[in-house]
Amino acid sequence: MYIGTHLAAGLIIGKITGDYTPAIIGAVIADVDHLYSYYKHGLFRSAKVFIKYARTKEDPIHDERNYLHNLNIVFGISLIIMLFNFFIGLVFLISYFSHLLFDALDQTDFYPFWPNMKINLRGPIRFFSLGDIVISIVMLVIFFIV
Repeated sequence: MYIGTHLAAGLIIGKITGDYTPAIIGAVIADVDHLYSYYKHGLFRSAKVFIKYARTKEDPIHDERNYLHNLNIVFGISLIIMLFNFFIGLVFLISYFSHLLFDALDQTDFYPFWPNMKINLRGPIRFFSLGDIVISIVMLVIFFIV
């Protein structure tokens, strides 16, 4: 899913828990590993190269979702935060888990135990498609209703 969907999930969780900061950070932080993958594969060399990649329907590099999209990392980071403040760690865990849940719904490769690539979760929704945008809009409506 694209960043808008994750941000909307973080807003909803923040509103429900009353703590927006760990909710929003947890919901979007995992996508930082996309930047590492883009750099590693030279996609930042020029805007033309990056735009060409962004327009592809497939995931030709297969490692956009790497270390930060790993369930073991999610629980490890959350546990460390919980040692300092249990509530903040719990909100962070719920938000981070929502990120992974939404990523499992789109058609891009998602290996929940990366670098182990034995399990690949791919859902029915195309990345940044009408379905993805509709989910974001529905979630924003839910945010304003809650």
